[in-house]
Amino acid sequence: MISKRGRLSGAGVFQQILWARGHPVEYAVAERIFVLRSATPARRHLTIGLFGQVYVPTAVQHAVGISPRDNLLLVACPTSGVVIVLPPDTVRAALSPVLAQFQVSA
Repeated sequence: MISKRGRLSGAGVFQQILWARGHPVEYAVAERIFVLRSATPARRHLTIGLFGQVYVPTAVQHAVGISPRDNLLLVACPTSGVVIVLPPDTVRAALSPVLAQFQVSA
């Protein structure tokens, strides 16, 4: 979930990928998703906070269509060292054709 202040809660996912408090991360945006990855301290844009949160800049929130209190799907890819963040609309669009086969709406 993303808070009103733009903080993304992902402690469990970040632990799976071995990102502890203070771990430097950077982000990339592609279409309606964004990806977090480890960064060198010189290149870091963000850090993992005390409670396993990371700040998502307002420009990124707008670019991918995230609003405060949105529940987001976080996918950890430990072998690649990335966390993929998918907003609700992107998840719905991806799952709708599959769910239609089962007569379930997203």
